[in-house]
Amino acid sequence: MAKKLRAGAFGSGGVFMNFHWPVYATHPNVEFVGVYDPSEVARKRCLATLGPSGFSEKQLFDDEKALMDKGLDLVSVCVPNVQHHPVVIACAEKKINVLCEKPPAINAKQVEEMIDAAKLAKIMLVWQFNNRFRPEAQWLWKSILPSKGADEGDLGKIVTAQVEWVRRNGIPGRGSWFTQKAMSGGGPIIDLSIHVMDLALFGMGYPNPKYVLATANNLFSEDMDVCGPWGFSDPNGIMDVETASQGMVLFESGQSMQYRASWAERIVRERVACVMQGSKGGVLLERTFGKDG
Repeated sequence: MAKKLRAGAFGSGGVFMNFHWPVYATHPNVEFVGVYDPSEVARKRCLATLGPSGFSEKQLFDDEKALMDKGLDLVSVCVPNVQHHPVVIACAEKKINVLCEKPPAINAKQVEEMIDAAKLAKIMLVWQFNNRFRPEAQWLWKSILPSKGADEGDLGKIVTAQVEWVRRNGIPGRGSWFTQKAMSGGGPIIDLSIHVMDLALFGMGYPNPKYVLATANNLFSEDMDVCGPWGFSDPNGIMDVETASQGMVLFESGQSMQYRASWAERIVRERVACVMQGSKGGVLLERTFGKDG
């Protein structure tokens, strides 16, 4: 019988409870050791929420080092964006493989340092761009798209793309770390549109950007009626990130990508889409929601 992988996590909030724990708890080849969170309130909430599904108090850690010394094979990083960089670096030093929530970090320099640390430690570092693994995306990559932008496949070379993730009422945790640039790195661009940008860039073969033309606004930043069901909103908290942005990227290869990102707009319903046009054909990946954000 193969040895089970010993897994842990940093951050016991909603992302961990709703998405990471259910997989770890049911995977036959994983032993979940525990989750670290410095907040006693968060730890108690986690235990109360996950207790019925087999989570126990001994799996809660208030000491980061104590968890990392448990012989972990991999960890999920589910902390606020500003903490991604130090946690990943610390895990690399311990030679622990990492699944890090998106966005990778709050700036490009930090991302480069994280990649360098992972290479030096010879560990796996994976960013949690989960839309890559949706059935329709996997089918597309394997069946249609060209490889690294080569002029082959049913679509040929992808020339242009239009991506969008636009919500009607979806500002997450207004006034919390979500809406503080120093902690999150930005608004819906870094929170939402990077998912669909990732799909388009994959299809284009990851070309190097040459020019970017973009605009941003915070039109609904003071409107508590457009807050979404993520996090805990504080009307007196800091809100210094954009609530919407639109732009275009021109790549060195001559390819181009338009994007649209918004937490709140006067639209009928939430829309998530990635459209790509190739030399032989085009494709639309679209996600609909039972309950809009």
